[in-house]
Amino acid sequence: DTLESAHAAGREERMRRANEILPGVLYQASHPKKWPEGKVAWMNENVDLVIVLAGQPDVELDELAAAEQLNFTYWHFPVVDSHKTVDERIGETVVPAIADWIRAGKRVLVCCLAGRSRSGAASTLAVRELYNVSGADALAYVRTKRKNAVKREGPTAYLNSLERPRPEDEQAELPS
Repeated sequence: DTLESAHAAGREERMRRANEILPGVLYQASHPKKWPEGKVAWMNENVDLVIVLAGQPDVELDELAAAEQLNFTYWHFPVVDSHKTVDERIGETVVPAIADWIRAGKRVLVCCLAGRSRSGAASTLAVRELYNVSGADALAYVRTKRKNAVKREGPTAYLNSLERPRPEDEQAELPS
């Protein structure tokens, strides 16, 4: 019973923190509603853009954004969580925004419900775009920063199938 409680507490703590994907600029996490007290203070201090890809918005962040009480931009952009592939809107809309913000020197936090599938796909595609690496290389890198990122077979196969976005340009070295 004690061991099971310890495992549950550890799992819950992991669900409530952001994983740093790219040092100082890209973070990935579970839905902010799962975070403990202090989430807004952490976000105000550490990120410039929070993107929530889950269907449910964060009510607290919605209210604070409406009252202009956030030091970051909050964007709720729900996308489909599929076992078959990655929602194309992640690559078409979310990733260009992430890349633009990071290239402008801004810090981005991308969230979904569990902080693995949709946010993992967005992080992978952003790393691919920013470093001009293949989807397989980007996914392998993201998985070193967020264990169990994009574990479903369909999305994994899709990401692994992607070539470098600009084959004529050199590939940048991924951070360690």
